[in-house]
Amino acid sequence: MPGPLLSNEETSALLDAMRASEPEGPSVEAADLVSPEPRLRSVLGILDAATVPVARRTATVLMRQTSCATVVEAQPAEISPFRVVTTSIVPGTAVVVLRTTDGALGLLTFGPALVSFLLDRQMGAPLMLGAAAGDEPPPVRVRLSHLDRRVLQPAIEALVEAIAEELGGNPKALRIEKITADPLEVPELPQMEPMMRVSLRCAPAAFPSDDVVLALSPPAVTALVGHPEADDQEAHATPEERFSMARLLGRTTVEVGVVLGEALSSIAEVLALEIGDIVRLDGVPGVASELRVEGVRVLSGEPVVAHGNIAVRISPEA
Repeated sequence: MPGPLLSNEETSALLDAMRASEPEGPSVEAADLVSPEPRLRSVLGILDAATVPVARRTATVLMRQTSCATVVEAQPAEISPFRVVTTSIVPGTAVVVLRTTDGALGLLTFGPALVSFLLDRQMGAPLMLGAAAGDEPPPVRVRLSHLDRRVLQPAIEALVEAIAEELGGNPKALRIEKITADPLEVPELPQMEPMMRVSLRCAPAAFPSDDVVLALSPPAVTALVGHPEADDQEAHATPEERFSMARLLGRTTVEVGVVLGEALSSIAEVLALEIGDIVRLDGVPGVASELRVEGVRVLSGEPVVAHGNIAVRISPEA
């Protein structure tokens, strides 16, 4: 199978030549093609460690809102595409659309059994109506009425504040945009956009267990927990570590080059070059040439011949 026509270095050189040859033309904008998934993975450990206190706070919130003990078990935090998050929403799930203070998207879902449990308890239904009494599971609410949403609102608000406080220390870092049972009302993101997802398995007494799932977009994760690499705690090396690093750096090899001159040319002129052609540089004889280390100018010098090899004699800066 044939390889690519141009290597990465040739492609970069071609773009640089295009920018240089058309100064009056449209500028070439740099595009960020880096997936946000690596940034999510950098905070995956932080979110995973926070699932235990989040589960504990969830159990407390459900106890206060329903006057019923609920066992909450946290699942490990994971990264899932947005499409997987939305297609896993089953009928009857209450979907809470969340926004951070800067508008980043988050989703909080309550499974159908948990929705029925919250509504029944908020309306004063006795615990014996659950599955433990041998009754049929509560009917699934395909749509949530305005009254249902108002009844669910206090429990949802309390849980959202608890989650925001555990993840970022600010209970007001997340706000509720809407509560719905229709996944089509969820704002659209690219289908493969990675989301940080945390699942909590809730088992109320005398009711079927169900899940509370928190899914955060990369900007929402950043708004809540920040970047670990942005931690401004400065690391201080010991004298022994500094000596060791200096010795290792001293043995490191670098590429040293001498630039006799440069020339600006169009792509058509470069492609038309043949053996024997002369490329005129901007340097003139007698002028010191640049000595570059890894492409960075560090000194200047005069080209000479030493022991049969082309060399450069370091000269004072002009």
